[in-house]
Amino acid sequence: MPTHATTAAMAPAHACVTAVQPAVTQAAASFPTWGTRWVVHTMPDIDSPSVGMINQKSPGRDRITADYQVDTGHRVCEGSSCSTLMAHITQPVTGFLTVVAVDIPEDQLPGIPVQAGLPAPQPGSRQQTLQRAATWLTANNGGRPVPSNQGSHWRDGYRQDCSGYASMALGLPAPGTTTVGLADRRLTRPNCHERAPAR
Repeated sequence: MPTHATTAAMAPAHACVTAVQPAVTQAAASFPTWGTRWVVHTMPDIDSPSVGMINQKSPGRDRITADYQVDTGHRVCEGSSCSTLMAHITQPVTGFLTVVAVDIPEDQLPGIPVQAGLPAPQPGSRQQTLQRAATWLTANNGGRPVPSNQGSHWRDGYRQDCSGYASMALGLPAPGTTTVGLADRRLTRPNCHERAPAR
């Protein structure tokens, strides 16, 4: 997002956490954009790491395909356009983009489902996470693990590094978030057992 756009500050993440985010699947629709150099983020948070950018070369050059949008509760403005929503886009790059970047008169994408923040963990999500995690153990050449490579993406679109693997297992949007993104408290819950001080 352009550097002069504004938003409310986000809360810091917990230091000791375990991510528990289920995957989301919806029908997608295409929309025009405006302006230049809009950042696409790993999470529905403009302070989360970037996964790419749209309209790098000219205003409104790229169309986006979005399948759902998240109400972040934090207002983002550019000129007279404002929205609290970030769209999960799958084209031309996968990640989250402020709805302010979309060339529509509304402050939300028409016909696209809205979530109030990230969905809460669902019953059985731990088992689903373990099942997804197991797929990479035999996905390479008929039985070998996916090789670790920070500069590459596997066939499913996730980065072949630790945070990419964790993102895939958790069902987060490809290419996955970073280690910092995985520590975001909207994705995770505390999972620490502190010892009582010795007497």
